[in-house]
Amino acid sequence: MSEWRERYDESPGLASTFEWLESYYQYLVGAFVIVFMLYTRLREWGNFVVDGEVLFAGNDPWYHYRNTVYAVEHWPATMPFDPWTYFPTGNTSGQFGTFFDQIMATVAMVVGLGSPSDQLIAMVVLVVPVILGVLITVPTYIIGRRVGGRFGGIVALVIVALSAGRFLGVGLVGSSDHHIAESLFQALSVLGVRVAVGVAHRDKPIFEQFSERSIAPIRSTVGWAILAGFAITTYLWVWPPGVLIIAVLGIYFLLQLSIEFARGQSPEHTAIAGAITMGTTAVTVTAGVNVLTITATEVSLLQPIMAGLVAFGCLFMAWLARLWESRDTPRWQYPVTVFGIVVAGFVLLRLVTPDLFGYFLGQAQRVVGFTTTPTAGTVGEAAPIPFSQA
Repeated sequence: MSEWRERYDESPGLASTFEWLESYYQYLVGAFVIVFMLYTRLREWGNFVVDGEVLFAGNDPWYHYRNTVYAVEHWPATMPFDPWTYFPTGNTSGQFGTFFDQIMATVAMVVGLGSPSDQLIAMVVLVVPVILGVLITVPTYIIGRRVGGRFGGIVALVIVALSAGRFLGVGLVGSSDHHIAESLFQALSVLGVRVAVGVAHRDKPIFEQFSERSIAPIRSTVGWAILAGFAITTYLWVWPPGVLIIAVLGIYFLLQLSIEFARGQSPEHTAIAGAITMGTTAVTVTAGVNVLTITATEVSLLQPIMAGLVAFGCLFMAWLARLWESRDTPRWQYPVTVFGIVVAGFVLLRLVTPDLFGYFLGQAQRVVGFTTTPTAGTVGEAAPIPFSQA
């Protein structure tokens, strides 16, 4: 060991090489992971092109191909009604004819210089999901790095590259489905919120800076929070039932703000980032609303209302924290009061609008995997968790 150490100390070239590797090894590993993922997902592409005709693996890719062709012909609109779904009556495209098809249509138009052929569109539909799957490495590495440093980012990359099961299946060539876009935009949403909250903790914005129009100190927090809100919106445009992420973030902000105040910290910084993020989501996702009802199967009133409620909750908790401090009330009572208000809100919802409460309860049970509808039970990813009978 000492001999190798002496050689290292006596060889400037060797030392500089190790220093370079120590500084940039993450890029080498990242490049290898990307090449590996592209190879494993694209290597069978020739099996899907037969005599110049592009084929797909399964029913859903044909559905998205049909939606993409329509989006190319009517760009930027997507197909609102599909006569071949629920044949012979047809059905609205709902949660399936969404931003995912619009992305592929846009790529086809760029590659085809504004007038792509049907074969080119089919090739784009064949390959784009693979690219989206590989792009997940970017937010994955950044999230891992923010949590565990560069080595944590590398570990996260390796886990993604070696992940099998559903994630690999929906990212293979020929398996063109919206699920791979869900994964990418959900990762971007999580990263956006993580960065927005981190910047808020660094810059420590307060509400007086907004009323006094002190722009410079709050510019970074506001900017990153807006980007995070738009990232969540793109995820909801890809997959409207992903409204669950708003509920998850609502629980996160509820716990985070309560813990910060109980520890003697001001929850105002996190609350500002959360309010701007969810407020941006509430505003921007409204542009995609196509039904004026409460439903998770389409971009409806549900998504902006839930985002708006979380934004209001962040502002309310920040105001309540200031009220608590002004009255010199014990800090441990703050989270107890907040959770009491939340429980009272659910009880009031149950009494005033039992149907709406039952809808949310049923959706929560379905998402967790305890129940499902007879129709949804025929879909693999929507089937409930199989509990063995003892």
